[in-house]
Amino acid sequence: MTVTALSRWLRTNEVAERLDFEPKHVRLLARAGLLPSLRVGARGHYRFDRDTIESLIESASWGRAQSTAHPSGSGSAPDARRDPTTEGEPE
Repeated sequence: MTVTALSRWLRTNEVAERLDFEPKHVRLLARAGLLPSLRVGARGHYRFDRDTIESLIESASWGRAQSTAHPSGSGSAPDARRDPTTEGEPE
């Protein structure tokens, strides 16, 4: 395999940096089928297609998918967490 072919694939930590997620959240998204990936090697490490990840980051649909299927199970992106002390108060 050439260096060009290898550079097409991103490791979990590289995707985590690009998405500003923890690596464990990237693995959870991949395991749930929400983030396209391949499993490689005896240990089943995830690899992600660079072009696919870049397209997801650029697309508006990633933001919508992220807010409805965040791996924390909270149903929202990390930056969109609600402050429980102000919930239910009029704006």
